[in-house]
Amino acid sequence: QKLVNDRQYYYQVEAFDRAGNESEPSDSRMGMPIKPGPTPVGGIVATDTTWYSGASPYVLTEDVLVLEKATLTLEPGCKVLSSGAGIMVKGKIIALGEEESRISLGGMPINNGAMENPPKPGEKAEDPKQKRAMWKGLVLDGSKGSALSYCLIRDAVTGLTLKSSSPSVASMDLTGNQLGILITESFSRPVISDSLIHENLGAGVVIKTGAKPTLERNEIRANRGFGVEVRDAGGTISQSRIVGNQVGGLIADKAAVEVTGSDIHDNGPFDLRNLAGVGELKALDNFWGTTNVLKILERIKGRVNISSILDGPSGQGKRIDLNILKSPLDKDITRDAYLLAALSPYVVKSPIAIKGATLYIQAGVEVRYNQSQSILVVDDKGSLVADGRPDAPVVFTANAKGAGAGFYTTAVRFASPNQRDSTLRYCVFRFAATPIDIHYGRPAISYCVVKQNSQSGILSRNNSKPTVSYSSIYKNMGTGGIEVYGSSSPKMRRNNIFDNPFAVQSFSSLQVDARENYWGKESPDKSLFIGDVNYGEWSREPLEEAFDVK
Repeated sequence: QKLVNDRQYYYQVEAFDRAGNESEPSDSRMGMPIKPGPTPVGGIVATDTTWYSGASPYVLTEDVLVLEKATLTLEPGCKVLSSGAGIMVKGKIIALGEEESRISLGGMPINNGAMENPPKPGEKAEDPKQKRAMWKGLVLDGSKGSALSYCLIRDAVTGLTLKSSSPSVASMDLTGNQLGILITESFSRPVISDSLIHENLGAGVVIKTGAKPTLERNEIRANRGFGVEVRDAGGTISQSRIVGNQVGGLIADKAAVEVTGSDIHDNGPFDLRNLAGVGELKALDNFWGTTNVLKILERIKGRVNISSILDGPSGQGKRIDLNILKSPLDKDITRDAYLLAALSPYVVKSPIAIKGATLYIQAGVEVRYNQSQSILVVDDKGSLVADGRPDAPVVFTANAKGAGAGFYTTAVRFASPNQRDSTLRYCVFRFAATPIDIHYGRPAISYCVVKQNSQSGILSRNNSKPTVSYSSIYKNMGTGGIEVYGSSSPKMRRNNIFDNPFAVQSFSSLQVDARENYWGKESPDKSLFIGDVNYGEWSREPLEEAFDVK
């Protein structure tokens, strides 16, 4: 009997052995002969339709629209090619490939600017580096009940768009698209799992406008944009790898997203950045490529809670609980501790001694002091590392609106000769009597602003040897910018020190090195200096590299 393409036939199978014995017939099976591809497709799909692997490749001659009551099914091994047209699904799409028989959707190969003929059955697959046409991609718009697995989507403007759609998406491979996956609108709550989203020309995943997907066990790597971009949306990311993305790992803007149990490292200038919005971003129990907390904090921007980390890749690493402090601060610090921007501001309720430990303060933290003796005291074998940024300095200020100079006594006192070296970088000190009081040690103070204090900006005593550089010290009253006593020998270079009653008052037995600073005029008044102060080689104009804030 001559078989007719696209018609269903039922058949049974019998077997004979060499002696001529015949087996019982098998159960009835259904089969359908299919015309070999390529198969041109386009236009509206109004009824349930199947694209078969045997008729591949399906070549989109125009946009395909699957209407609301229709289902488009792609068989395992099905291939779809396009020179520009896309697939819009308002009904349902079922594209369930298999590990050894994936479904592929991509652009038509291009040869010297012209479209090549689609491959014929039995031909070898195209070179993956072959230049291909860019197409619109696969869009699910209000689709319900769709499912995608083991599909390769490539060469699209946006590989997969989920608009008000919540399909099951698993074991996908999205690569070479301008954007890997776009998830948008509040009815989009898909589960995307076990997928590889890599080497796209822009971001790997963009989540926006109220969408709230669940991303789990995905690898999002080597995209030229962000790994994951979340704006005005939410969702969860777990047990995933976000690594090697050029512009950054994960960026959140007005986003309620949580990231747990994932590997996030080696991404562009940052691994995670929370720009603004709904408060802190929770990023607990992740591996950041290192257990060095300072290095981790350097690559995390904004309000992010990382109170626990992993000491190795997800699934292997053990949890490490960090000593993340919360406001108010009212107990001595005896093990390494951290103040995070996510939990800022911090109120210093009573004097706090830092003993045998280091207090690390993340960029963007604000430390507020009550009106009393509230201070941070760097004591025996203690140290303080306050490492801000130009766009997010660490601020030490009064715990009151409208406070003026002298509201509190001191922000930081370096009190012990046995202390470890401390660093204050990109910090702002204001509204104290004397914010920085150095009894001992050699703290490095750079790119800081010390202003609007009632007594002096910096007080250096005993045999302390602080360095002050690239800072702005001005509008301090009383005794002025910097006071020096005992045998202290501070070194001050490349600062703007001006608009103080005195620039430097030195009662030290040693000469104070205060060269190469700007003192408010082309030629500073000698009356601004008391004691043995070498203020030569001064700058005649404000130093642009010295940090300041409005």
